[in-house]
Amino acid sequence: MPSKKIICLANSKKLGNRCVAGIDSEGNWIRFVNAGGDALDRRDISNELGKQPRVLETWDVMVKSQEPLYFQPENWVIDARYYWERSNDEIYPDLDDFCQDTDYIFVNTSDRLLATYLEQNPIKSSLMLIFVDSITFQKTWSNNHIQVRAKFWYNNNLYNLAVTDTEWENLFKDRTGDYWDFGDYFFDGGYYLTVGLGTEYQGYHYKLVVAVIPLDKVEEAQVSYLF
Repeated sequence: MPSKKIICLANSKKLGNRCVAGIDSEGNWIRFVNAGGDALDRRDISNELGKQPRVLETWDVMVKSQEPLYFQPENWVIDARYYWERSNDEIYPDLDDFCQDTDYIFVNTSDRLLATYLEQNPIKSSLMLIFVDSITFQKTWSNNHIQVRAKFWYNNNLYNLAVTDTEWENLFKDRTGDYWDFGDYFFDGGYYLTVGLGTEYQGYHYKLVVAVIPLDKVEEAQVSYLF
């Protein structure tokens, strides 16, 4: 069976399960799914020790076939008979080489795209990596639960997108932490953001911040790779 090696750039929540995606050594985006584009169970994405991919780690994953969807053309169906493996053959995490520079994040400055638009106008990728100098995280109440949103500027346009990176979500959901109150919290220092399109919901595909990667974390990973 074929395998895919990626540097993980997202391990986020998806409809109660997980969405794992990353870039291979040639810069191609790969999203791992079950058949039909279904989300992955936590057991699907574990190695023999029960460890799961973390951002900036390199992993080898056995796959069955590519299964593109009109809104997620980079999907690959996993072979669930095999454990995932933390790779000894690292992909160098120089994320600047993978960052995209476009006028807009997926067509416009809104937080969503019409499903009918995407059906009629196929996209080449539903994942992109960008760099921003700062982020304002907005903690709100939506649909009877806490929602964390990221407000940031990209190419002179302001975006406000939902965050599905669970590490950052948990930071704002911690009752004993510094961010328990609802409101806006400003973070600077530089961040790489993985932005993806979610599954259809009430006629729309929403743009989601599926990973928030601090610049200093990337620099630490680069140093550890070199030495």
